[in-house]
Amino acid sequence: MAGIAGLAAIGLDAPGAAAAPSPSTLRRGLTVTDLGPAATALYHTRGVVAADGVLYVGSRNLEPTRVFGVDLATKTAVSEIHLGYMNAIGDIAVDPTGRYVYAGGDHQGGVTTGNLYRIDVTDPEKRAEDISLTQENIQGISVAPDGVVYFAGRWTPRTAYQWDPVTRQTTKIGSMPANIARLEAVASSGTTIFCGGVVNLEGNRAQARLFAIDRVTGQTTDITPPEVLEVGSGVRDLNVIDGKLFVGVTAFAAPSPLVLIDAANPSSYEMLSFPGIETREFCRVGDSVYFRGGSYDLVTGRLAGFPVRSGGGSLSYSAWGDKLVGVGRTGQAYIIDLAARTVDEFRFVDTGVRPSPQLVMGIAAGGGYAYACSGGMLTRHDLSTGEVVNFDTPGETKSAIFYDGIVWLAQYGGGGLWGYDSRTDEPPWLVAALPVLQNRSLRIAVDTQNDLILIGVQSDQLGGGSLCVYHRDTELIDVFENPISMAERTRAVICHEGIAYLGGENTQSDSPQATVVAFDPVAGVELWRMETGQPNGIGELAVRGRHLYGISRGGGFFVIDIPSRAIVHRADVSGISPGEATLITNRDAVYGVSDTSLFRFDPATFAPTVMVDELDGGWYGWPRVGLDERGRFYTLRDRNLIQVDLGPASRRPRR
Repeated sequence: MAGIAGLAAIGLDAPGAAAAPSPSTLRRGLTVTDLGPAATALYHTRGVVAADGVLYVGSRNLEPTRVFGVDLATKTAVSEIHLGYMNAIGDIAVDPTGRYVYAGGDHQGGVTTGNLYRIDVTDPEKRAEDISLTQENIQGISVAPDGVVYFAGRWTPRTAYQWDPVTRQTTKIGSMPANIARLEAVASSGTTIFCGGVVNLEGNRAQARLFAIDRVTGQTTDITPPEVLEVGSGVRDLNVIDGKLFVGVTAFAAPSPLVLIDAANPSSYEMLSFPGIETREFCRVGDSVYFRGGSYDLVTGRLAGFPVRSGGGSLSYSAWGDKLVGVGRTGQAYIIDLAARTVDEFRFVDTGVRPSPQLVMGIAAGGGYAYACSGGMLTRHDLSTGEVVNFDTPGETKSAIFYDGIVWLAQYGGGGLWGYDSRTDEPPWLVAALPVLQNRSLRIAVDTQNDLILIGVQSDQLGGGSLCVYHRDTELIDVFENPISMAERTRAVICHEGIAYLGGENTQSDSPQATVVAFDPVAGVELWRMETGQPNGIGELAVRGRHLYGISRGGGFFVIDIPSRAIVHRADVSGISPGEATLITNRDAVYGVSDTSLFRFDPATFAPTVMVDELDGGWYGWPRVGLDERGRFYTLRDRNLIQVDLGPASRRPRR
């Protein structure tokens, strides 16, 4: 699509617009009401400044996937460039001439459009050229001095790729070890490609790795410094500047190393200590290299703090003349005048960039509202008036639940447990921080008997995960590491009558994939465990009476009789749950929601019945469902929030 003038043709709702509910009645009095787009916002990734003085920024979780351009001199949106179908742009880069912008992301199975695109900024139409299709989720892109493009990612990380603008062919290059989990960073010089990422060790523990690939022969060499092996969980960023390879490392704990490697002789390197937990997003302006939270003087070789107070945690940095441009995390950019030490901050929506419906990660309902959680945002839907209000949240809300007037949010990249209370005028707030190494929240649940908030967590760095228990009376958190095992993350959490039931997920094939653990969250002790024999990890658990229901990735379904600790039912429900699904107990029955359907399990036979089909939910990750006080479900159809009312009932719902 061409310039900004054509935006109205997309047919997107204005941000915050309230859609008129449109109910449709199905069988047995069941009613489905469309509440409009679940979450409308501008969620984005990194950006680059091209030779035309325009900041080009990639979208994340928006449809269609796009790159939008903002003229920095006028702070005006000047282009919206649509790419093929991808959930997100994983990286964006500009070539050394500043003429071509390259953007790549995740390839979706069955989609014939590519996942690497080139934009010629001298083209008045700003069309995106589809240049490469690989079975890859692109995470890193680099353009060599001669214009050859190198990229790598996380789905087939044992190789990197190169695209030659002369031959217009994509070929593989390099060979990484079998235990490489993902490649997240790529840099290139005239002779060498550098790829950094993560390998998986025993127990899913992560360790940083750095490789050098000869551009002519493809010979691959592990050049990871021993000091990085000891302290680093991953290489996150690479850039060749002034003959040095700047290596950004995420450490297991602060301080983190800033590694400077001689690009021509990788055996020669220097290690500097940075007080943060990671270094990344290196950008040269003048004689200094700036990165998140700090700077490095190329002349003196000294580290210093970030030069100004705003913009130090940006997603990316680019040079614009003698200024530094940062792309913020929640829809803003910073133009940093390094000489004057001033910051000009502006929001993308104020320049004319249009938001659109996002993919959703969490759903909750209660207190007269339904909530949709997406990247960097909590969206509140008033069920009486239709009013829609957005609140900024840090990172991504992987799971949410309504309890005692508060929406409890399990954040990834946001520091831990957050809360929002609609009865006050306060925005969402940090309730309690989680340990840095217990970083990826997966599922949140409530222990109503003991007034506890439970969070299942994955540790990207250490492997395994934890059960984090927040005590509302003392405002303290207990962290029980690896309650299932070092190999199994705590994917599913449910609590019933004071007992937490945990479901594990393991990505390694040589150990149990889906263990159930019964756990006392007050005493902090395991009560019992059971291997379920599922071929894939457990996505969700629910309790009805004496039975614990579980569903795994790919449609494996099982029921455990809790008193006898025996599996009393197994079934393949992949026909209605082909991928991931969630479970919830309502009106004395267990219901499930998948990408395709809302379904009910018969309490006697455990046979599933589809209640609502053709959902095609716009989820980023696992499908979710919310339940209000009247027993009405809230989930997604496409990217719209829907309310499913089962009709009159004599019993109150229970979770």
